[in-house]
Amino acid sequence: MVRPWPPFAALALVCLEGLLALVGVHSAALSAVTLVGAPALALQPQMPAELGPLGRWLATPILGCAIATTLAISASAFGLPLTGVSVRLLLLAAALAGCVAAVRIEPPAGGGDLWPQLPIALALAAILLVAVALQGRVIGGSPVPGTDWGHYLLYPDEVARQHTLLTDNPFWMGGGQPFRDDPGVGALYGCFLIMSHAQASVLSHGIWLFALLAIVSAFVFAASLWGPGAGLAAAALYAAIPMNNTLLGWHGLANLYAICLLPLALLALAWALRGRTDWRWCLVLAIVLVGLAGAHRLTLLLAGISLAVAGAAALIPRADRRRLVAFALRTAAFAAPLAIGVVVDIARRSQGAGGVQGYKVYLVTKLDLGLAIDDLTVAIAVAGAIALVVLAARVRADRAALVVLGLAAGVVVLSYGWIIHLPTVYYRAAYYAPLVLAIAIAAAVAQLPELRTPWPRVQRWLLPVAASAVIALAVQGALVTKDRSAGVRAFYAWASPASLNGLGDVTGRTSPRELVVADRCWAFLSEWLLRRPILAGIDPADILPAWEARPAAQARTILYGAPAAARRMAARRRVRYLLVNPGCKSDQTGGLRLPTIGTPIYESTRLVVLDTEEPTRALRLSGQRLVPLSRAPAAAGD
Repeated sequence: MVRPWPPFAALALVCLEGLLALVGVHSAALSAVTLVGAPALALQPQMPAELGPLGRWLATPILGCAIATTLAISASAFGLPLTGVSVRLLLLAAALAGCVAAVRIEPPAGGGDLWPQLPIALALAAILLVAVALQGRVIGGSPVPGTDWGHYLLYPDEVARQHTLLTDNPFWMGGGQPFRDDPGVGALYGCFLIMSHAQASVLSHGIWLFALLAIVSAFVFAASLWGPGAGLAAAALYAAIPMNNTLLGWHGLANLYAICLLPLALLALAWALRGRTDWRWCLVLAIVLVGLAGAHRLTLLLAGISLAVAGAAALIPRADRRRLVAFALRTAAFAAPLAIGVVVDIARRSQGAGGVQGYKVYLVTKLDLGLAIDDLTVAIAVAGAIALVVLAARVRADRAALVVLGLAAGVVVLSYGWIIHLPTVYYRAAYYAPLVLAIAIAAAVAQLPELRTPWPRVQRWLLPVAASAVIALAVQGALVTKDRSAGVRAFYAWASPASLNGLGDVTGRTSPRELVVADRCWAFLSEWLLRRPILAGIDPADILPAWEARPAAQARTILYGAPAAARRMAARRRVRYLLVNPGCKSDQTGGLRLPTIGTPIYESTRLVVLDTEEPTRALRLSGQRLVPLSRAPAAAGD
């Protein structure tokens, strides 16, 4: 029997990249392909047959990201320095393990031929190209919009410099505290920088990869369960929903990476509910859950709620209990050794964080349902709600629908978590809604031929009409996304040429260890762009680790406290310069806030730099803009 070739290709890829690095040839593209592709190819022959020939290939890069991050996190947690040699040895070990498995383990039956799937692959490629065009209206060009991207570049840059994931942040809240981030993105980005010797700035558009993989993941989920037509419908709808471009606008990278993984976890349980409890599905579920633990703990919580709701509902019939319990135990057996390093990492980076704040701090972040529906589009929101009702009615006929309903229940629980005193930013749960609605609509339409009606003519036209409606929904969503994209980019594009000039001016005025205060909008960006210790005046609801509450309160006192108190705190912390975004609103106050001390020495529509050693009050509010009382040098071209 001819053994599967992908693991041997993975081995060759790692060896080629390593040999080129050994002679001093570093390619960013080759390093990225090796980092994700080697573990992906090593695992490919062991992917479940139920994914189909195309789905098995599409799912492997997503799982490759999860494996690569898990390997890096585990190695770092146990004290292995992350260097070019060690990272390549980890990838080599994954490739060798894949080769051994390919030799010793029979590949799953029914994998099928990939060539008949070519039209489906081309249709998915067309959807991805449309998605690229829509997404490019938000994140195309440089600098990218948003606030979080600076932090997502700083962390891997420090990982590459210090060769460990458990490293201190030299700038945040004055520096000296460990990075409290979920380590997944930092591990993936950091290993890429270590292998490629590239500058961290090349990763500023890295979120684009995960935006496309999220669409692929939605396709794989729906296509595996309900056929390629459902997969294409889910992918098209998900790509078209405006809320996804909003997520790109503020650069929710960790959130988006986790969304790529989430459907594969749900898919494993869905097939288990259909009676397919092969060990391969246990392995997929274990890899994804461990990957989610490293990538984004909020999404891991959502996955846990969704799986628990669907699993509990499925356990009601006695016939399935023993089989599903055995599936859960086998998954735990796979996950336990994979999770040890991730658990150690999270435990170590959580030490000294002070736990989390109480839920009352986050009450100002309650979900505005009207805004969420508008960001989904009313048509897709209504169609999704109807689809969820249809799936609920079809649960007895297709128990895989329980997983979609469980995901919807998880989104609701997180959105209204304040009722059960869950401390989190509640409106963030809305960013999972596009995945729920796109999959629900696709699944409901796919099951229409199985509905029985007393009107044969009506039944014959149900599927064509519904398919046409899906196309119309996708087109309408894409047009809305196109129309709103410019506004999304403009809203979040705080790093403009003029504001970057202002930051450059502050860099020239300050020493490398001089503390600078930034408001909540410039907090994450300034630590990367300014490369100075930052005291960030973020809102309490922006804080997860409780230790940040005290320095953030000090920064808010300097920015917005009574003038005497602000000057005392600025003198105590030896702060001279303040960074303010004139349009930065506060969730706590519901509007703009005025700095109370300092005089503007640089101003643009996105950045005002204040000097606290000048006694004059800096700004007054005029309409929706902050206007200096004593005119400072104006920035051009903002």
